[in-house]
Amino acid sequence: MTQAFTPSRTEREQLQALAKTLAQAGESVELLFGNGSQAQRIKLTPILARLLQASVAELGAGHTLALVATEETVTPARAAKLLGVSRPHLVNTLLRTGQLPFRMVGKHHRIAMNDLLAYQQERDQRHAAADALSQLSEDLGLYEQDSASR
Repeated sequence: MTQAFTPSRTEREQLQALAKTLAQAGESVELLFGNGSQAQRIKLTPILARLLQASVAELGAGHTLALVATEETVTPARAAKLLGVSRPHLVNTLLRTGQLPFRMVGKHHRIAMNDLLAYQQERDQRHAAADALSQLSEDLGLYEQDSASR
């Protein structure tokens, strides 16, 4: 099951302030519930502290945050939307060439969310490396403009 969270403008301002406080706290985050003698203090584990920090930062930036179980499977249409590609490209290129694992349910393709996220992260890293290489090439003057633009 996927849940999406979109903050209002007022919430974004509160989330930005909370994000700054959480960033200063690092992985040492405690929550206080209630007040007085009935107050209960809970120390978050490092993974929960990082999850809270990342979530609050994204929401504070005005981004919609989706909570997705990695065990979930999605249709090619949904996977294509998440990757920002067309459904035919996803099926004909990514699935059929084995770049993205899938399983068949009857005659329908299903993609595991954890495989989709791993592919997306790998793709983003490749794009970032290509961008960095392109920028380095320009910085070193190795990039030549075509003769028409000189």
